[in-house]
Amino acid sequence: MSFKHLFSPGKIGTITLRNRVIMPAMATCMAEKDYTVGPRLCAYHAARARGGCAMNITEYVAVHETTHIPCSPALYDDSFISGFRKLAEAIHQEGGRLCLQLWHAGRQTMPGETGFEAIAPSAIPVPIPGMEGMPVPREMTAADIAEIVKSFGDAARRAKEAGADAVEVHGAHGYLIGQFTSAWSNRRQDEYGGSMENRMRFACEVIREVRRQVGDDYPVLFRMSAEERVPSPDAMTTPQAVQAAKLAEAAGADAIHVSIGSYGDLWDMIPPIQHKPGFNVSNAAAVKAAVSVPVIAVGRINDPALAEHVLAEGLADFVSMGRAQLADPDFVRKAQEGRAEDIVKCIGCNQGCISRYGTSPNGPHLTCMQNPLCGHEFMMQQTPAKKSLRVLVAGGGVAGLTAATILQNRGHAVTLCETQPECGGEFMLASVPPGKQEIADAVLRRVRQAKEAGVEIRCNCKVDDQLLREERPDYVVIAIGASPAVPPIPGVERAVLARDVLAGNAKTGRRVVILGGGLVGAETGEFLTALGKDVTIVEMMAQMVPKADMYKQHYVAEYVEKNQIPVWLNTACLSIAEGAIQIRDGEGKEHTLEADSVVLATGYRPQHTLAAIAAAANIPYALIGDAKEARLAIDAIHEAFYLANEL
Repeated sequence: MSFKHLFSPGKIGTITLRNRVIMPAMATCMAEKDYTVGPRLCAYHAARARGGCAMNITEYVAVHETTHIPCSPALYDDSFISGFRKLAEAIHQEGGRLCLQLWHAGRQTMPGETGFEAIAPSAIPVPIPGMEGMPVPREMTAADIAEIVKSFGDAARRAKEAGADAVEVHGAHGYLIGQFTSAWSNRRQDEYGGSMENRMRFACEVIREVRRQVGDDYPVLFRMSAEERVPSPDAMTTPQAVQAAKLAEAAGADAIHVSIGSYGDLWDMIPPIQHKPGFNVSNAAAVKAAVSVPVIAVGRINDPALAEHVLAEGLADFVSMGRAQLADPDFVRKAQEGRAEDIVKCIGCNQGCISRYGTSPNGPHLTCMQNPLCGHEFMMQQTPAKKSLRVLVAGGGVAGLTAATILQNRGHAVTLCETQPECGGEFMLASVPPGKQEIADAVLRRVRQAKEAGVEIRCNCKVDDQLLREERPDYVVIAIGASPAVPPIPGVERAVLARDVLAGNAKTGRRVVILGGGLVGAETGEFLTALGKDVTIVEMMAQMVPKADMYKQHYVAEYVEKNQIPVWLNTACLSIAEGAIQIRDGEGKEHTLEADSVVLATGYRPQHTLAAIAAAANIPYALIGDAKEARLAIDAIHEAFYLANEL
């Protein structure tokens, strides 16, 4: 497919970008502990510029000492300029452009980190789940406003001195400028409150001050949330955002970057797989119809064909691809070279980019389930193996496929054995519930990559002591996954496994009781509900999916409410009989639930049998993924990555 619009040059202000792809600001926690820019952040951004991205926008940069996030960069003093100069040089060497996002968190700042009280347009605390403990901010005075406005301009001047090609004023996601713009957080009675013109006054003063300090020939972008999507009639809506965008343009903004959501609506701001790709493009289109400056669209744009469509239809002038370039820093180059099928796509799992950062010597930082190298670019690179080994990989799930591909690419001779007719394992089963097809695509891509690397794949092949004696490999990677845990419940032999239900190997009746409300139980419930089954979930813990991130918990709660699924928490199953089960609730009362079928989703246990066989045969081995301990896909893939790069 030709991507002529995607790869045509585009202008923002006075600069020309080599294509229409922008890396949006994303919190990385890769700055140094003193808020300076170091090698990690430089290498991370340089990798995306090397991959063809036209312009990288940094994560939020603090413009004033009253706002900080741990390990995020700052620019409220000239001493920070040198670090950003190195970042600009690193990106420029790869042919890209650098834009610094200028930011103040307002009431969403961390007084414990800054040592200063939080400030905001109004003395309203953050009414967001998980942030209820934040202190009530102090309402800003006229002097405070003037000081912060000037700090934005000062930071922009420093950005220009550092060699950055542009700056972006961060007015989205419920931070200080967004707090002024939204009636949800702005209850002022002076010239900064009330009408949209008044609520945008602070943003416009910031844009004008930035323009005053950097000059007319320096690009200034403005980022905004078209919708806040919080349960308040005062929250920002698209028509209001269109009005705000026009005011920002009149104040001197050279481009409008249209985001969505706030910290009260993280599942839209950082959209998971439940959101359709491009779900926020309509908001960018609405803004574009009202302004004459370029508009940037963002929101799960993870495919070059989708990006081309957005541009070709005139819905936006540029596309922001953040997590898409975490999963594959060479996304742009591959698409431009006609290798779109080789792109490792973001599937919206949120496992590494936000729900749980990876670990590093500097503490937690952004990474990616699909790309373990993300965040480690400055300290790792794939190198040929010092000695070629014959490696047998047992298990064709994502851990085994990842390890096999990297090992083969490094010069080892790899054979992968999978007991099932096809590779994919539990990750492939995770693609069965509604809306999860992108997961299957990711698995199939890993299978193709393994074959293209030269891995010998044997399906319907079990690794046992006889096979090990016959093959006598130099090393065994054990990635055979985990076995479903079957609880000792009287009548449990009547139940079927969730794994078999998702694989199509077990049928269920109309009334289905699922034992286990973890991730597997919840997703099996989604699958069966979509088939028209009457589902009930029984969970021994006090909540559904207790080990899942807030995004998954949100969507599980939404699915339960929407489909009116009966959920029994703090409840144990006592017995399973024909047509019914006996349970005991948290108060000790016993109940009978009618059930045509019972599905077990009661956890997994790692399989260590093969490890004992390899040890007895004196063959070196390593356990990875669920074979080591049943966990998330990110654990399996990252373990496989590091093992394969070290062997």
